This record gives sequence, C-alpha cells and structure tokens, in this order.
Amino acid sequence: METTETLDRVAAEDVGGAAEVEFARAVESVWRPRWLLAGHIDQLAKPGAFLTIALGDRDAVIRKDADGQVHAFYNVCPHRGARLCEGRTGAQSPRAIMCPYHGWTFTPAGGELMKAPYMHDDFDLAGWKLYPVHARLFHGLVMVSFADDRPASTESEAAGDAVAVFGRGSWSLAQFSSEEVAVAWPEVVEGDALHLDAPGLDGAHVSRWEPASIVAVGAEQAAIRTARPTGAGTTQIEEYWFVRESEGNHDQGEVIGCANPRPTPHP
Repeated sequence: METTETLDRVAAEDVGGAAEVEFARAVESVWRPRWLLAGHIDQLAKPGAFLTIALGDRDAVIRKDADGQVHAFYNVCPHRGARLCEGRTGAQSPRAIMCPYHGWTFTPAGGELMKAPYMHDDFDLAGWKLYPVHARLFHGLVMVSFADDRPASTESEAAGDAVAVFGRGSWSLAQFSSEEVAVAWPEVVEGDALHLDAPGLDGAHVSRWEPASIVAVGAEQAAIRTARPTGAGTTQIEEYWFVRESEGNHDQGEVIGCANPRPTPHP
C-alpha cells in the first residue's frame, strides 16, 4: 500500500516522471511477483562462477554450492552497500562471496559472514549476513524471484507446450548473448524482438512464456529469447541456445543460430 501511495504522489508532483512511475508500477505488479530466468546451470559449472540479474533497482547474485543447489542474494554488501559482483557473469573464490570494498567475506550457500577485516576484536560476525533472494532450478534453467513470498511454480505441463517439452529433454547450453536496448519493455513484447527463427528450429514447438519470453524446442536444438526491463526506457534482451545431450555425450556441437530483429528505439 505504501509503495502504491508513494508512486501516486510522485506522479502527481512530477508529470515528467510519469514514465518512471509507470515503470515502477510494472516492476511491482508484473515482474517482482514472478520467477525470472536468470541463466543456465552450465554458466555456474566452474568453481566460483556467479550470475547476476537486475530488475529495476534490484540486483541479485547467484552461486552454486557443492551439492549443486543454487542460492541467490541481493548483490549488495550489508556493511556499506557496495556491489558484491560486477558483470552478468564472472567468478570469485569457490569458497566465498567477497565484497571488493572492505573485504567482507560471505558463504556462497547461506550468505553468512565469515570474515570482516579491520573490525574490532569483539565484532560479532553472526549479526551480519547477505539478504536472500528466492532461487530454484527448472531443468537446468536458473530461476530467481524478488517477491516477498516464494512464488508457486507455473510452468505449463501441457503436452505440446514448448516449456513442458523443454523440461522433458536434456540440454547443454551452447550459446548465450545479452544486450541492453533503448526500448521500453512493452514495445519489445508487442513487437518482433521476441521472434525466434532458425533452420535448426524447423518444426519446433514454440510457446510464449510469461511475462516476456519465447521458447522454441526442435528435435536437436532449443532456444529461449527473453526480455527484462532495466529502466523506464531500457530493456535487456537475452538469448539462450541449447543442443540436446545424447547418452554419454555432452559435447555442445554446432548451433545454427538466428539473426533476430533488434528492436529500434522510437524517435
């Protein structure tokens, strides 16, 4: 309620900020309550590898523990608010998440503070930890949610739905691309930017995956193209290409990618 009242007040006081207000409302009502595609487990294969994902002014870092489980935290140190990990993908120590500002070090699985240099001798490590973000795996896809309460899983189980077909296969990530464009997310969703077209996807199952993804699953290849708002007039467009794993063979093989239309900003 407080968030809605604040947005209404800002809109009334600043007509020029209407786009920002509308964006903030969309984040709260459309995006924050849902599971968002943050990456694929193959991107966390190397020790210490991390993913980050941003939604508006929210930012999360994702790590995998020794048991293969994924954990996500707000990408901010609770000490002085510094960003913990830079870049969409990267790597830190396999045993820790470390803040680059003062070297505070946290466990990748639970976010507990392990070390706090330059603090006094009786400083209580137990009183500090990273703020968690909901995370889970869906057939290798890393999903996160910034919702207050953990959302239910809503992937379709319909026989012909591409998301369900993807879930019944075993896939390796072959290519990943990410680009921020100066186009508002509704224009991306309503336009051709989420279109997938490639020879390797002839006869594929194709379905929309809300709020802003399209999934295509062919005989030997699959692709996901997704959009996520980063600001009132900017959108992150990301594309994942997969090859089907054959028994005893996890080679990525050749992917016949596509040149999808890049959304054009309106003048």
